[in-house]
Amino acid sequence: MKNSYFILSKSLFLNILKNKSLWIIFSTINLLNLLMIILVIGLKNPNNYLNFYVFITSLPIIISIIFGVYIISLTVKLFNEHAKDKIINLESRNGFSKKTIYFSRVTILISFYAIILLALILVNSLSYAISSRDVLSYRVCFIALGWYAIIGLVIFSISLFFSILFNSTWSSLLSILMMFIISIGISLYSIVPVNYQKIDSADVKDEHSLGFNTIWIKYFTNIEREFERIPENQKILEQCQEFYENAFGDAPLNNKYLFKEGPAFWNEDFKEMEESDNEYLNMIAYFHNIFEKNNNSKSKFSDFNIFNDQINLSKTKPMVNFLKQNNTEYRFITNLVENFLNNFKIQTAANIPDKNERLYFGDKNNLFEEVEKTYHNADEFLFFQILQIIFYNQLDLSNEPRVNSSEDEEDIREINAFSQLIKMRNLTNPLGHFNLMYFGKIYSDDNIDYNSINASLYLFGQKYNLKAFKDSEGYIAFETNLDIEWFYFSYFILSASLIGAQYFLFQRKVWN
Repeated sequence: MKNSYFILSKSLFLNILKNKSLWIIFSTINLLNLLMIILVIGLKNPNNYLNFYVFITSLPIIISIIFGVYIISLTVKLFNEHAKDKIINLESRNGFSKKTIYFSRVTILISFYAIILLALILVNSLSYAISSRDVLSYRVCFIALGWYAIIGLVIFSISLFFSILFNSTWSSLLSILMMFIISIGISLYSIVPVNYQKIDSADVKDEHSLGFNTIWIKYFTNIEREFERIPENQKILEQCQEFYENAFGDAPLNNKYLFKEGPAFWNEDFKEMEESDNEYLNMIAYFHNIFEKNNNSKSKFSDFNIFNDQINLSKTKPMVNFLKQNNTEYRFITNLVENFLNNFKIQTAANIPDKNERLYFGDKNNLFEEVEKTYHNADEFLFFQILQIIFYNQLDLSNEPRVNSSEDEEDIREINAFSQLIKMRNLTNPLGHFNLMYFGKIYSDDNIDYNSINASLYLFGQKYNLKAFKDSEGYIAFETNLDIEWFYFSYFILSASLIGAQYFLFQRKVWN
């Protein structure tokens, strides 16, 4: 029995190796996967941000469709074509049992399925090792692997079912149709948001606004933690507020145009700050002095004159690198500036009413010639624009993420009521299962980092899967609502069981 099983499996395996079309599909899958990884590693902050993330989010679907075609082709060949060409009957007459004939073919299919996965694992692991190991790289290198593995097994079980029941044409068409329904369903299911309305309110919210709000809360909470982690940092923030109040008198703090050009625009001479007892002003003078050393700056003021979602982020890298090398006294400021730029386009893309407007600087009708005379170079101008908006937002909004009132507690209850509604929708709809498995889970300390990839999940397709709670420090925090691992496990068990159970269908169909 065992000997006949290995003999037949070996014969089938060698026969499949000669199929050139399957090797073409195999190569296409790996080339597309490599292309996606190269783009992610090489284009961290592309100019056309939205199109880039739509592409990155869609490419694994394209790869999984080609992967599905590969599996369907193998299944049709081993079951439909071999039955049509009387190869299965010939094997039976040569003494191979029905069980051997069926499971040797299943083994071959799983072997070639595993070969592709192993090739993808090898390429993705090496790519991740040489990448910056950020969450976006993790998304395309590892989360995508989980999706390929589970969708390959699901398509295998479906195509096997159709191959046993129908001829090669119909089994191919039906299998491909089911594959497209799953793939397209992921997208269609994600663009129809769940709506939520409180019983005692006319205010209707949708799932996308909840995702954007989560991103916003997480971002500003992280900034507030950075300030509060070290008392000196918090002191700088407090003295910054004192300076604003003294500088502008009765001018409202929420007038963003007071801050758009940074401190140099309001003070004719930075030297006055060097003798101040105000730590915030001392910090301003410190950075003004170190940027004087930046003689190799090639940036132009026109690069940053209109500081909005169209800014070319690649032009900001020299400034960040200069800070890393020269800012030894206020390293937390370097971290804040780099974090701001890494997440800048998500903040503007989220389109949160009123809040995102504070991220816009400059005036296209004014080149600010006086500003160019005040700063040492354009990198310094960029730095102070970013620094001012960070401080401005923190002063105006720092208390909002904190759970320090009954109103904040009510916000958590409302978020979770909305989240529970989405959870039930995801739990009861198979397309919700596939959507969550496709986007996977970002493993981190608190299950969601505020960065480009997590924000893009809300912008481009992942169903909301978080719930809010009050952490030990009094902040609003988030954790996963549905454990995605259980979906992977359940669909693995279901697909494996269907593959095994279909032996009885094969036994009846082929010989009757």
